Amino acid sequence: MIHVSVKVDDEDFSKAMADLRHIEGGIETATIRAINRTLEQVQTIMIREARAKYNMTRDQVKSQIRVTKSRKNIFSGGTSEGSIKSTGKPIPLYKFDPVPSFPMPQVTRWMPRDIYVTVLKNTRKKVGGQAFIAKMPSGHTGIFWREKIGDKKVGRLPIRELLGPRLENFYAKELVDTGRIQIEADERMKKNFEHNVDYLFRKKNEMV
Repeated sequence: MIHVSVKVDDEDFSKAMADLRHIEGGIETATIRAINRTLEQVQTIMIREARAKYNMTRDQVKSQIRVTKSRKNIFSGGTSEGSIKSTGKPIPLYKFDPVPSFPMPQVTRWMPRDIYVTVLKNTRKKVGGQAFIAKMPSGHTGIFWREKIGDKKVGRLPIRELLGPRLENFYAKELVDTGRIQIEADERMKKNFEHNVDYLFRKKNEMV
């Protein structure tokens, strides 16, 4: 799992407090805006990194990223920090471009049809274990295995759906430099905070 923390540098915060001392709620506004903008940018980076390796849609990746935004009233029960982390359930293997993509009868009882999926970009692999595609009465279609005890099937039922990776597995395997993402988050946070402080400071002076 990857966990990225986003907060204001103490030195930058002290300087901004002095610059915005005459603006009611100024430091709070600048902090919250900067944190939440940085979280959006880091989320985009995480989505891009995952999709560069995995054959996943943007929505599939986004659904496995949890963003905790900064809230108002940071000096009275709110938070001056935000975070973003990978989470979520494994994605059904059927979501990774199966071939064939619909239920098909076996060639014979002893020769089931082969199924191929593409989990990693440009890498199509065969699903082993006599897997098959089936559509459930609920309308859900997936790739399944029949349950076994030892090496023997227990019968037609029960069956178990095959699942692909979690996003957190992607980061755990170090397919991406998670430390670099934290460094980039810190750099973007500094830039966003300075931009928001400068914007509020200039806006206040224009009104004088």
